[in-house]
Amino acid sequence: MILLHGALGSSVQFNELKLELSGSFHVHTFNFSGHGGSEIPEQGYSIDLFEEDVLSLMKREQIPSAHFFGYSMGGYVALSLAGKKPEIVQSVFTLATKFDWNPTTAQKESGMLNPEIILQKVPAFAAKIEMIHAPTNWKKIMEETAAMMIQLGENPLGETDFSKISCRVKLAVGDSDKMVSREETFNVAKMIPGAETLVLLNTPHPLEACDLKMLSKEIIAFCQ
Repeated sequence: MILLHGALGSSVQFNELKLELSGSFHVHTFNFSGHGGSEIPEQGYSIDLFEEDVLSLMKREQIPSAHFFGYSMGGYVALSLAGKKPEIVQSVFTLATKFDWNPTTAQKESGMLNPEIILQKVPAFAAKIEMIHAPTNWKKIMEETAAMMIQLGENPLGETDFSKISCRVKLAVGDSDKMVSREETFNVAKMIPGAETLVLLNTPHPLEACDLKMLSKEIIAFCQ
């Protein structure tokens, strides 16, 4: 199983979940380009770039195919890859993945990633992001993530893309998630043949706030 982290995140977020899943799967974690201390690529962030990161990992570790768990942006990457390379994706389980991307929502979400405002209003969050990605400039990471969101707003995955996915898929969303709605999650599930949905109770957007023991049980039950 390959775990894909979210925007502004890193593989460190999966330390506990990896332990929970390791009894059932050989679990792989890694950092997307420009995350977790690696240098930001000149071309900036994109879903295509992160897909290439996944393919590089699978080639390096000699993984012919795998189950995928994707948190937030990681789920988007996994689904995009599943539609393009079905032979390497056995199943996809996503949590808190935002699907409602258009110019308006992209502008709204990217506007929340202003490093100077975050530093002033949420210094603890800024310090956390800085620590996760040191020595890479955390402000630059936010700016590149915001730019990627604008790209997603202009060219999001659509029904044609989702309808090509042939593996088993389960889309989970927290009932208290203020970034991802149940409606957008359910709408995309209808576009993916045979996709299932799951609403996690008392669960906001941050992975750290999720009951990881419960989540791991759901992932294991679905993927095995």
